[in-house]
Amino acid sequence: MVSMATGLDTQCARLFISPHPDDIVFSCYGSLVNAPANPTDALIVTVFDRSRFSFRNDKCYSDELITGWRRDEDRAFAKLLGCRHMSLGLPDSSIRNAGQNTDYQKSIEEEKEIHEIVRAELEIILNPFRGRSPIYVPLALGSHIDHRIVRQVIQEILIDSDGVTHKPHLLLYYEDLPYAQARSDAAIRKQAESALSSNVAPLLVDLDAIWDEKLAGIRVYASQLEASTVSTLKQHAEHVGGGLRRAERLWICKPGAFKSIVDTTVWIGWEAARTLGGHSTVISAMLDDAGFKSAGTRTLLVGPLDMPYDSAAFDVHGDVFDVAARLNAEILYHTTFSPRMIRSTIKETLVTAFRKIECDHGVELILLRDRRQDTHVVERLLIDFQSNISLRRMNSPSLRDFLARLAKEMELSIDCGLILPSPMTRGDYRYRRYLRDTVSTDRTEYWHRDNDSIYGILLAQPAAESVFALLEDEETCGLIVQEPVSIPTAYASHFCENRSKKMRTIFYVNEIRPVANLVDGSVIPEGAFESIPALDYDGPMSTIIQKCVASEARVTPRHFLDLAPLRHISSHLNMKILQHAWKLDRAISVSEKVRDEIRFLDRGFDKKDIQLFTPGVRCIECPATRKEQCRRLLLSYAKYTWNSSLDSENTVTALRISRAVTAKGFHRDLKLMYSCAKNLQDQEKSVLFLLVTSWTPSDSESFDLISSLSHQAKALCSMTSNLHIQIINQYAWPEYPERGARPTGLSRDDLLCAADVSIALSTYDSYNIALLEPLSCGAICVLSGGCGAARRVSHLEGAEEIFVIADFGAEVVGDRIAHLRESNTTRKHNIEDLSLSLGASSNNEICDIEDSNGDHQHFIDSVFALTHAEKEIIEPTVIDRSARQLIAKLPLTAAQRSFKIEKGLALAKQMSWKHEIERGLLPILKELFREEVKEKRAPTSG
Repeated sequence: MVSMATGLDTQCARLFISPHPDDIVFSCYGSLVNAPANPTDALIVTVFDRSRFSFRNDKCYSDELITGWRRDEDRAFAKLLGCRHMSLGLPDSSIRNAGQNTDYQKSIEEEKEIHEIVRAELEIILNPFRGRSPIYVPLALGSHIDHRIVRQVIQEILIDSDGVTHKPHLLLYYEDLPYAQARSDAAIRKQAESALSSNVAPLLVDLDAIWDEKLAGIRVYASQLEASTVSTLKQHAEHVGGGLRRAERLWICKPGAFKSIVDTTVWIGWEAARTLGGHSTVISAMLDDAGFKSAGTRTLLVGPLDMPYDSAAFDVHGDVFDVAARLNAEILYHTTFSPRMIRSTIKETLVTAFRKIECDHGVELILLRDRRQDTHVVERLLIDFQSNISLRRMNSPSLRDFLARLAKEMELSIDCGLILPSPMTRGDYRYRRYLRDTVSTDRTEYWHRDNDSIYGILLAQPAAESVFALLEDEETCGLIVQEPVSIPTAYASHFCENRSKKMRTIFYVNEIRPVANLVDGSVIPEGAFESIPALDYDGPMSTIIQKCVASEARVTPRHFLDLAPLRHISSHLNMKILQHAWKLDRAISVSEKVRDEIRFLDRGFDKKDIQLFTPGVRCIECPATRKEQCRRLLLSYAKYTWNSSLDSENTVTALRISRAVTAKGFHRDLKLMYSCAKNLQDQEKSVLFLLVTSWTPSDSESFDLISSLSHQAKALCSMTSNLHIQIINQYAWPEYPERGARPTGLSRDDLLCAADVSIALSTYDSYNIALLEPLSCGAICVLSGGCGAARRVSHLEGAEEIFVIADFGAEVVGDRIAHLRESNTTRKHNIEDLSLSLGASSNNEICDIEDSNGDHQHFIDSVFALTHAEKEIIEPTVIDRSARQLIAKLPLTAAQRSFKIEKGLALAKQMSWKHEIERGLLPILKELFREEVKEKRAPTSG
C-alpha cells in the first residue's frame, strides 16, 4: 500500500486527528481557533473519508459521489479557517461493513486489518509531533468503531504498554459530538477514566465569543447535517458551560496517569492571582518549558486573592468572573456556586472538603484552571481572607491553634495579638502612637508592618489543607515556597492529618530581607549606605550584615520599623518565619550571593546542601532586520512623543526595566549614561536612555526616589546635548502607554529588540532577570557586582563580548589590601580568588586573611573604615571606567549590531530556561523523589 502520509507538513504547532471529516468542527472547534497559536498553525488529519454515509443519501448516490462531497467539505472548512489539512483516504465503516449495521458492536480485534493500516499511517504522522505539539484525539464516546480504532492506535503509539509516555505528549481528548449529548456527565467521566486513566480532569474551552463562527463551520458539512444537529450541539455546549456560557470539554490525564518525576508542583505566593515581579517570570517560563512539563503533569499556584490595601501593587478587581478573565482561566469552584454550576468540573468529595475548609478557617476559596492548549494542567487556588483582617488586628477561627502548633513543633513563637494588620497607615494616629511608644520603651517583642508575614500566617492552614484535598492518594507533590507569605504554608503542611501523602517542601531562597532593607537606605541613614564598600563586594554577606548593623545603623523614628529585621532577628516576625525554613525538606537558592545571605539567619542553614537554581533567559527571535525595524519605530515614537529628534544610524538605545526601589541603583545608571554620552560626543553619536518603572504619589518612597531621579536626569541632559533620558511611569510599557500618551505600536519584545544596551548598576539585587532579557537581541549588558547574576555571567564562554561588570567593591578592597599583597601575608590569595575564600559557608570565612600583624579583626575594620567622601571619589571612577568598556563593545552600525545578535544569542542559549531547568531544578526534584520514581519505574507483577 502506498502511504497517504507522504508530504506531511511537520511545521504545524498543533495536530488534530479526526476520524471523519466533520468531527473537528462538531467536537473541538473552540480548541482550533481559541488557542494562542493561529489556526494557520494547525494541521487536521482526517483518517476515514471514503464513505457511503450521508443524510442526503436516498440510496441513489454512489460511494464515489458521497466521498467527493465529504472531501470537498473538509477542504472547504480548512480553507475557511486557513489551517492545514490532509486525508489518509481510508474507507470508513459504512464501506468496510456495508449492510451489516455493526458500527457500534464490532470489536477492534475484528477490525485488525484496518487497525494495522491506520497504525502504520498515523505512526508516520505522529512521530514529528511527538513531545513538542498538542495532539487532539477523540475520546470515542458513542463507541463508533472508527473512533475507537483512532483513539487506541494513538495510545499504542504514544504510550508504552506499562503506561510510560516517551515525553509529555500533550494528548487532549475531545468529547465526540453529537454522541456526547446523549450521555450524562457521570457516564462521560466514567468512560474517560476507563479509556485514559482513573486520574483524569476536564478542561473547558469557551465558545461564547465564537459561537456564530462555529455555526458557520458546521454548515460547511451539509451532507452530515440533519434537522436536530445544530440544536443538539447547542444544548451540549450550554450544559458543559453550566448554563452560564457555551463551552466544549476536553479530557486530560492528571498527575499519576503517566510516570514522571513528581506529579504535582505547588507554588505558593502572590503570583497565583497576578503577574508580579521576578517570581512571575520564573513561573511563567517554567510552565512553557517542555522539560519542566515532562517532570509532572500539573502545577498548582496558591495565594491570596487580594494584595494588601497599602501595597503599591494593590489591584481592584471585580467579581470572580473578572478575576478569571484577567487570568484567562475557567472557574472550577467558588463558594457561591450552586451544585449545578460545579458538577461537571470537580468531584463532589472535593466540594465537600472545600466547604469544610471554608467553615473551619473563615475564608472563601476559588479554584481556577488556566485555558492552556496542552496536557500540563495549571490550576490556581485563590484564598480570600479579608474578613479575617480588621484595623486593629488579624484573626481567624483556627489561628490560635495553628500558632500553638508552630510553637510546639517548629519552636516558632508568635503572639497574634500584637500583629498590626495591613490597613494601618502611616497617617493613622494609632500608628504614630505605636511607633512612639515602641521607640521610647525599646520594646523587642514588636512586629514590622509587613504584609507578607501577616498574610502568610492567615494563608497557611486553608492553603495546606486545600492542597492535600486536591491531591490523589498516591500523588507525589513538591511544595515550593519563597518568602514569608508562603513559608507558613509549608510549616502547616507538616501538621495536616494526611501528611503521609508523598509531599516534599522546598524553600526557594530569592531575597533575604535584612540585606534588601539595608541597601535600600531605610536602615542606614540617607547616603551612608554608599560608604559601605562591602555592599557591592562579592563576599561573605553574613559578616557584612553583622558589621553594618553593629557599626553603621542608627535608630531613628523614620527608619525604626525597617531597622527591626536587622536589630531583632530573634523576635521580628518576618525573620522568625525565614529563620526556621531550614527545617523544610530542601533549600535551593537563586544565586550564590543569596545562598551566602541565608546562612546569616540561622546556623541550621549550614547543615543544608543549598543548591542553585538560577533563572533562565528567553531566546527572543531577533533577526537583524527586526532589530533595525524596532530601533526605527522606537526612535520615531521618541520624536513625536518626547520631541527627541534622533536618527537610527547615530543613536545608541539603552534600557532599564525595574521597580522603583532605591537598591536598584538608578542614580548610577544615569551617571553611566552621562559618561557614555560625553565619551561619544566626538563620534557625533547620541544616547537615548529609557527607564521603565512605575510610581504613585501615595507611595512616598518610590515617588521621592523618582522625583530625585527626574531632577538628576534633567541636570545631566543639560550638561551634554547628545543625552536624552526618559523616565516612563508605566511598568507594562510599551504595550500600555503612559496615561495620556499615544499608543506606541511596540510590544515588550519589540522594545527588547530595539535595545543596544541593558543596564542594572544595582547596589543590591538578588539576581536581576530583567537585565538579561535583551541578551539574545544583541544588547550589551552592564551590571554591578551587587547583582546576583554577576557571578553567573562571568563564568560564561564568550561573556567578555557582551557583558560589562562594574565592580565597585573590588575597587575598594583592592586599594585596601594592596599593602598586604605586597608583603605576601595574604597566604597566596590574590584579588581574583579573594571572593572565593570569602564565600565559604561558615561565619569565620575571612579568617584566612590577615594583615601584616596577623590581626583578622583589624583587617575587617580597615575594609569598613572607608568614609562617604572616599566612596564619592571611587563611584565616578568605576562608572567612567565602565562607560569606556561599554563604548569599546558598543555596536554602532547595523553590521556590528548583527554580529552582537549572534554573540548574544549564543550566550542566551547557555543561560536558557531549558538549560537552567535541566541543570538546576530537575536534578533537585529527582533527588527528592528518588524512591517514588523507582516505585513508578518498577514493573508491575502479574
